[in-house]
Amino acid sequence: MSACINASTLALIDAGVPLRDYVASVTCGGQGENPLVDLNYSEEVGGQAAHVTVALLPRTDETVLMELSSRVHLAHLDKLVEAALTGCKEVRKILDEAVHSHLAKTATQLGW
Repeated sequence: MSACINASTLALIDAGVPLRDYVASVTCGGQGENPLVDLNYSEEVGGQAAHVTVALLPRTDETVLMELSSRVHLAHLDKLVEAALTGCKEVRKILDEAVHSHLAKTATQLGW
């Protein structure tokens, strides 16, 4: 779901739809002290660890989506959410770099 959210954000930007911020999303999972950010398919569906999907408007820290897809002990939830929020901010930076790179490339091709 996170990949779809991030791709949708880029598609809206590419289509020229004005957005007040990127919607950046990650899935974070794990048990204990070291949550994993940006889980792959096998990590998500393996059922070995709890995972949460978060979508964020990073500039304002507004949470757009938070979905807990499995049971998690309350003591671990804060670490999962904190790691996911940090991951969303990092994804926003990556999306922003991709948009600026695409704009620069397009401007060069058009001779601007």
